[in-house]
Amino acid sequence: MGKNLREEMPWTAALIDDLRAAFGKDVIDGQIRRGLKGEPVFWVRENGHELGTRGTVQTSVVYWDERGISRSRPAAWILDARAMAHRDGVVITPADPADQDDVEREAAALRRYIEKKKSKGKGQ
Repeated sequence: MGKNLREEMPWTAALIDDLRAAFGKDVIDGQIRRGLKGEPVFWVRENGHELGTRGTVQTSVVYWDERGISRSRPAAWILDARAMAHRDGVVITPADPADQDDVEREAAALRRYIEKKKSKGKGQ
């Protein structure tokens, strides 16, 4: 990360520093490079900046609210896919976040929707 991104993404910079200390600079920098080249192995978002490639494996994101309490919300790709499906008139029932099986059901349905949309786009 350059000096500018370190200032604009301080939490990310600290996390990467900690990961480098724990696992080694070469290992972590390799994962970051892979994420920057399009592999869904590294992705971060902070203060409006994004680095890496989002994956579609995770179904939720853990974050800390303004009081420092850990919370969970749907992963960004799920929110984006829900909005896209809604715009296309496709009904996919949102999951009950307390039911992991239901979360996986919704994620699978959204993945199928995305793949179908991609394959339609290739045929046009």
